[in-house]
Amino acid sequence: MKEPEKRGLLDEIAKIAGLQYLSDVRVERYRPAVCIVIENIASENYSCAEWIEAAGYITGKRPADNADTKETVEYILQMMQAEI
Repeated sequence: MKEPEKRGLLDEIAKIAGLQYLSDVRVERYRPAVCIVIENIASENYSCAEWIEAAGYITGKRPADNADTKETVEYILQMMQAEI
């Protein structure tokens, strides 16, 4: 039996936040909901590369190349909360 495909991190964030479109993760009015999802999602279920990609997509900036998953999650939250 074929296993279901794992949803990508950005898709998962958008789905849990109740957003209609993936691009809505960048919309200012949805930042509080997106932050809550990021704070509560199991970060270990996604690779550091996925988190770095998410940081770039959501904030328009990427953390340091040597950032680990925890640092990248913190970076995303700091960048988003600074703009709320």
